[in-house]
Amino acid sequence: MEINKFITNIKNANNEKVKKEQFIFYLTKHFDTDESLEIINQFTLGAEKKIINIQRKDKISDLGFTDTQYGSVIIEFEYSLKKTDKHALEQLKDYFCKNWNTGIKAKFTLIMTDCIEWNVYSPNFKSLINIENSKHENIILEEIDSFTVKNTNEKDFIVFLDRYLFKKEILAATLDTIRDVFGKGSETYNYCIKQLYNIYNIIKNNSDIEVSFEQWTKFLSIAYGKNFNSSEEIYLIHSYLSIFAKILSFKVISENFIIKSNQINEIISGQIFLSKNISNFVEDDFYMWTSNYSNKIELKNVIQEIICQLDRFSFKDINEDILKGVYQELIDDDTRHALGEYYTPDWLCTHIINQIKPEKNIKIQDPSCGSGSFLKAAANYLIKNNPNITAKELSEILYGIDIHPLSVQISKATLIITIASKLKLEQSPINLNIFLANILLLPKEDMNLIDKNYILTINNLKISLPSKIFTNYSFLSKFIDNIKILSLRDKESEKGKTQSEINKILFNEMNINDNDILKNGLELYNIFRKIKKAGCDNIWAFIIKNCYASIFLKEKFDYIIGNPPWITKSDISSSDYQNEISIIAKKV
Repeated sequence: MEINKFITNIKNANNEKVKKEQFIFYLTKHFDTDESLEIINQFTLGAEKKIINIQRKDKISDLGFTDTQYGSVIIEFEYSLKKTDKHALEQLKDYFCKNWNTGIKAKFTLIMTDCIEWNVYSPNFKSLINIENSKHENIILEEIDSFTVKNTNEKDFIVFLDRYLFKKEILAATLDTIRDVFGKGSETYNYCIKQLYNIYNIIKNNSDIEVSFEQWTKFLSIAYGKNFNSSEEIYLIHSYLSIFAKILSFKVISENFIIKSNQINEIISGQIFLSKNISNFVEDDFYMWTSNYSNKIELKNVIQEIICQLDRFSFKDINEDILKGVYQELIDDDTRHALGEYYTPDWLCTHIINQIKPEKNIKIQDPSCGSGSFLKAAANYLIKNNPNITAKELSEILYGIDIHPLSVQISKATLIITIASKLKLEQSPINLNIFLANILLLPKEDMNLIDKNYILTINNLKISLPSKIFTNYSFLSKFIDNIKILSLRDKESEKGKTQSEINKILFNEMNINDNDILKNGLELYNIFRKIKKAGCDNIWAFIIKNCYASIFLKEKFDYIIGNPPWITKSDISSSDYQNEISIIAKKV
């Protein structure tokens, strides 16, 4: 075998220069395409690249040579890593600093090797935040991968080299491969979070960003209670995952393997999913700031990086919840364990669904859907046993709710990926019935002489809406969207629209002629206009449409399936919420 000869030659080499020559010779035998050979040529020419003006704590400047640098890949060759690994790590820091300080803000791959042992590093994003000129002592390199060459793993070695030197090997999309490329500590993750920090620090004082962050914190504080410590870091991690879920979903359902530049903004805003007949995959949620500011260079970098990495994957024959691995790693890891929130393995979800044997005429709800594993298992079962079932029929069977804002986005993405083949055949728009809500707390009711009302609090402004507005989700969604659009159009108007003008528009758009609903339409319109003038309304339509979904879902299901988080009353920080839970517990 070729690998045996390579190992022997490396062990017989008397210095790192000879080892490197043997390695380059090995590369040319296994990567012989024109494109690969061009990279190998750059790789060879990049040897001993001069690096000057390296800043260390004990030296104003230094002079060194990278063993190999081409593009944003830097390799430090050593005779024996067991003896000089610390020296090699210091060298990688030096080379990275010089590149960074000369304006090369790329996503670097930093490798040290003796050609048998390979260690791959990436700069920790926290050490680079707001840093234009980095210093050696400020750089933290995190090991993101390693490999040991053996007689028995040549194929794995080729894949490893391809991943970091050529990045052309098409990978099967599995839970593990997706997590390796996009999960915590990966090059992609470190690079994207750094870029998100840069843009967020510029725009975070904008009123729309402040409100989104505030309401995001509120939802997670309800979910996690005293275990949740709100931070910009967690918020940006969630934003990263939201972008990733959108791009991944489009890659899976799109017939075009390559995402075109003119599609990028439409993917992040969600507009492009309407052309795929998915009407509510992307909403104006807590992470919509990434769409509103997608023209900024930092966000463009994030989007392009994710697209570039996803191009390496094949999304045929996906058999598992590929989002679960990244989701589990990044979604509030510390608080999740403190909550007792653990994710159900795919095999167990499948086993439970197989016991139920769901049919086409039933409805299933997961009230704490997480990444959507139970919904995925149910969809797979229904498709397998009903080959002609449509995406619309599946959407009307499968429902999910979660209090975690990101879970809703991830669960929707999981369902899209699962039913992708059916979505391609759909001729009319469908709704994904997955909502952001607290299933334990129903909306507050207020009885009057005629009907039951529901009390909404929007940015500390209260409004009481009659139950007939909540006839079904489709009606509520259209009603709220129409009112929001009107308020946005008239945000600069002094007087705004009159009742008769609202009546005419709602009648033309939705055929509404009920006086109570029309009156409430005007009230809601004026509230939206008021908070829009304060720059605070971007999120409220989304919150209303989701939080009141439980009204439509009450007593409509044949099966409730899920693995809810297990918490005690003492885990809840809000005394009001504790009282609500106590009342519910006594009723059960």
